[in-house]
Amino acid sequence: MLAVATVFVATPATASPDLGVSVSLSLSATTVVTGSTLHATLVITNDSGHPVYYGKNCRDNGVEVGLSSKSEPFTPLWTGPSCAGKLLVDTRRVLSLSIPATYVPCSGNRKCLDLRATPLPTGVYNTQIAFRGFPVGTGTPSEPVIVTVVKANSPRRTGTIVGRFLLSPAIVVGPDPPLSGTITFTPEHANTSVKAVVMKVGKTGSFEAHLLPGTWEVTGESPNYQGGSARCSAGTASVVRSDEITKVAVVCIEI
Repeated sequence: MLAVATVFVATPATASPDLGVSVSLSLSATTVVTGSTLHATLVITNDSGHPVYYGKNCRDNGVEVGLSSKSEPFTPLWTGPSCAGKLLVDTRRVLSLSIPATYVPCSGNRKCLDLRATPLPTGVYNTQIAFRGFPVGTGTPSEPVIVTVVKANSPRRTGTIVGRFLLSPAIVVGPDPPLSGTITFTPEHANTSVKAVVMKVGKTGSFEAHLLPGTWEVTGESPNYQGGSARCSAGTASVVRSDEITKVAVVCIEI
């Protein structure tokens, strides 16, 4: 089965056997239409104590990211573009990837010459990261990301963000007072099919939005804070999952 986005990394012979390269993965959504692609961000951090060179032997070294289930296991093919470069000590490389919701039916059969991609069967999959040629100790996220593959015409189940729009005064004398204004939900990855959502918030400062699964930036603007010219943030991006509630607080800080 092939559902892969690839970057190749080759390590020098002097790489420490006890330290490696840590990897984190985030997705733009947790629901994808079969046969389409899913936007992802892969962060590779060099914790080896030595520079990590990639491009010395692209055929023998790499990391592949795919979707896997019990019926459709992920089989890395170790194919990808040419590569060259170096990851310095204590630095990281951020890669924007596209993971296709497709597979090659005979990828495990070397005699099979039909490598045409086929849409994945609908169902629940886990992300899986495969390594080759990395230092010993290279780590993956402790929990895989769960991805639901759906048909093109299937309704996409939403999740809910519940939050408060608040003012944090320079002199704290009690709970942060609520703000009225506008809250904007912006998808983390540019996607022509998913637009930003804007909603008005009343004097209670409470808001609730039903959004497609994925990662959203939540910001707010209020006429009662710097005349509405400043944008306030929830601090970190919010992850929305189907049928789950995510709580956030958008705070405007007075200096």
